[in-house]
Amino acid sequence: PADIAASVEQLFFKLATQATGGREMGLRNLRRLHQAIVDREEQGAMLSRLLPGGIADRLRLGRDGMSKTERLVVTVLISDVRGYSAIAETSDPSRLAGQLKEHRTVASDAILG
Repeated sequence: PADIAASVEQLFFKLATQATGGREMGLRNLRRLHQAIVDREEQGAMLSRLLPGGIADRLRLGRDGMSKTERLVVTVLISDVRGYSAIAETSDPSRLAGQLKEHRTVASDAILG
């Protein structure tokens, strides 16, 4: 990841130099563009994990996807991790995020088969 980030940074700097004469504003704008693209991809991936098959794609592709309504029968599962607040106060955030991801993966696999 660090070497990829460095390569992206070099590319952005080159683009900024060519596009704006090297002004810091151009580089900052390119970084923001990159972050927006990354954020959109992450949001799409999250929607795909949380929504039933195909619905996330319909929302992403259709401009009016949010304005259309459809009545669905759904099942909702809420999971509570006992003692989570106390655990979160003393745990490393990265490690805790990994544990939660593992928990969600196991639960999703059990539910979806």
